[in-house]
Amino acid sequence: MVQKLIEQHAKLRALLEEMKAAAEQSEGNASVVSLQAAFKEALIAHLALENEDFYPRLIAAIGASDIPTEGVERIKRFIAGMKEIGESVNDFLKKYQSEDLIMRNWNDYRKDLAKCTSLLEIRMESEEDGVYMEWEIYGTNINHWKE
Repeated sequence: MVQKLIEQHAKLRALLEEMKAAAEQSEGNASVVSLQAAFKEALIAHLALENEDFYPRLIAAIGASDIPTEGVERIKRFIAGMKEIGESVNDFLKKYQSEDLIMRNWNDYRKDLAKCTSLLEIRMESEEDGVYMEWEIYGTNINHWKE
């Protein structure tokens, strides 16, 4: 599962880079709209796997381990922070949910896209360097959860 999540991160990063490049090319670049639609679709699939499958499994695996309660709580706080970032990105996508909204607010869109990209990069790097490693330690020790 972790490998799939990392692959999804790579796809999301590539789409974000394409979106940023398109937004920098010219004002009102219509290709941003189709790229954003592809990004949104990939993000929804990724967050579903991560938030609804991976995180609950990780919490259960850590809870079944001998990790101290403080460690479990630290990971739960980390996950909550990651979900807040996901909500911020969803807010961006709702704010610019149509071509009309993107084009009418082009300058704000570009600024917000840069913020969104930064937030997502923080989330992805934090997950890859943090909870994905926790899964390698705790989650893979439970046979029925092995990939």
